[in-house]
Amino acid sequence: MKNTYLISTGIVDLLQNRYKLKLSDTGINNINTLELEFVNKLGEKLDDKYDFRIIPSKEIKTAMKNAYNSINGLPVILLDDVYFNDTKDFPVNGNIDITRLVDDVNDFNKKSLGPRNGGPSLEAQIKKLSQYKGKDIALMDIGIFEGETLFKEYCGIVSILKDNGINASRIYVSILNSASEDRLKNKIEIIAGTKYNFEGGDWLEVRDFLGLDGRKMNRNKYPVGDNTYIFARYIQDEKTLKDGASITDIKKSAEILNSCYAYKNKILDIVRDCGYNVTEGCLNNDKRLYTLKFEQK
Repeated sequence: MKNTYLISTGIVDLLQNRYKLKLSDTGINNINTLELEFVNKLGEKLDDKYDFRIIPSKEIKTAMKNAYNSINGLPVILLDDVYFNDTKDFPVNGNIDITRLVDDVNDFNKKSLGPRNGGPSLEAQIKKLSQYKGKDIALMDIGIFEGETLFKEYCGIVSILKDNGINASRIYVSILNSASEDRLKNKIEIIAGTKYNFEGGDWLEVRDFLGLDGRKMNRNKYPVGDNTYIFARYIQDEKTLKDGASITDIKKSAEILNSCYAYKNKILDIVRDCGYNVTEGCLNNDKRLYTLKFEQK
């Protein structure tokens, strides 16, 4: 039996919700077409080794609706900033802008939790949730792979909330790694829309393959200007593709990298056609520290 390799789509959601771009209907349709093309080509490269599966953005949202509607009653705090921004479908009571940050580009294991893209500090964000001190809340996020962001001792978001008198007793996720479920279910009630076993496999988002997102860098240690995004890409080279995306075949890695860059460039050209200047670069001439900036023309 092949191990599961899941790829989740959502480039338009990323561009519109995180990067705050206003895309034309034509641009949206063209990006969706390119994304599907890329995913199908990726599947052709990987399906000999993996049980290659695709979960479209629409299904991610449907899975969350199913999870949320199955049981509620607690205030919900949103952790994701890409998929669940529609307040009609996902009526939340607040949000925390949090992610894992790489503190050292030479060692991706040196990480801490912090805000995305230089937003308010975690302390400031949690202070805004003071009304929930002494109460139970639920969290909402796209998924759980290993649970490090949530449960790492002393510095996971659940521990941080607990230290501030807020008890995160439940989490809604669209995607749950069933291999981690037994280890985590005694720490929090997990309500999952879908479950996959990623043991021996992986789960990546298209945006990581296309270099439109990646490992977020700690901006206190790697400072860049306002409205500039900085991250270490999974598609920098064969090594990062192996370490970050579990692709070990050298020949296929080269072919996949070429495809990643080609489709990234096509999508950014569509963004330009939608009225934006797109600036790509690297910090301190270090190609590992990729920077991306969008400015309306």
